[in-house]
Parts: sequence; C-alpha cells; structure tokens
Amino acid sequence: MAEKKIKPVQARYAVKANGKAATGRPSKYDPAICDRIVAWFDKEPYELDIALKRVPNPLPTFEKFAHSEGLSCAILYVWKNEHPEFLEAFKKAQELQKDFWIANSLLGLYPPGFACFAGKNMFDWRDKQEVAHSGNVTLNITKDDAECL
Repeated sequence: MAEKKIKPVQARYAVKANGKAATGRPSKYDPAICDRIVAWFDKEPYELDIALKRVPNPLPTFEKFAHSEGLSCAILYVWKNEHPEFLEAFKKAQELQKDFWIANSLLGLYPPGFACFAGKNMFDWRDKQEVAHSGNVTLNITKDDAECL
C-alpha cells in the first residue's frame, strides 16, 4: 500500500515575513481608503434651506463610513493599528467629525441633551469639577499598622 505524503505547513500556506503562516482571507485594505475616509468626514456641518434657516447635515460616523465601504467598523480599528498611513487618516477624520459636531452644537442645531451626550460618548469630553481642599489632614499610624507596611 502506498503511503500518503503530507506536505509541510509552509508549503500549504503562504508565510508572512515574521515566519508565521498567513491564514484567513486576504485583507480588503487598500491605501486609497485613507483619502476616502477623510473625504467622508470633510463635509459642511449644515445647509441653508429656502428660508435661509440652518439645517444640520447628518453627523458623519465611522459606522456609516464602514457600511458605505462594505466593511465592519471593527476592521477600521484593526487597520489603524496595522497601517500607519490609515492611522493618520483616521485621526484626521476624528478631528473633522469633532469640528462638525462642535459647529452644529454651538449654533444650537442639535438638542442640548444630544450635544452633551454625543460630546461625552464620542469624544470623551467630561464635566469638570474643581474640588478645593483646605485644612489639615492628620494621619495616625500605630505600631501594628506600621508592621503591615
């Protein structure tokens, strides 16, 4: 009976530069996506209607961008860690998104509750509380407490 020959792993799979097997389907990453993500977020925050009243444009989001590209939002975060040029484009898109939101918020085009909620959740803004301390703090350490240290 003829013996089956088993191919070595390296012969069956492509090998990355780091020596590990490249598994899974090829990445959909294309360097041109850097320009597309910046263009997606580089929009006017509002338009003027017939009565010359400001009407906010839809807030651009990374979820909407990913959907428009046929991707999951999670892959954008993977790519920003793997591709330095995409990281720069991603940061630029975040800045454009923040500018868009700030412009519409300051013009009163968003409800105050939404503006506050979006700022805290999308841009890690926090309500700042100043706490001033005056007086003395006394710390008494006994011999037993000192042994625990």
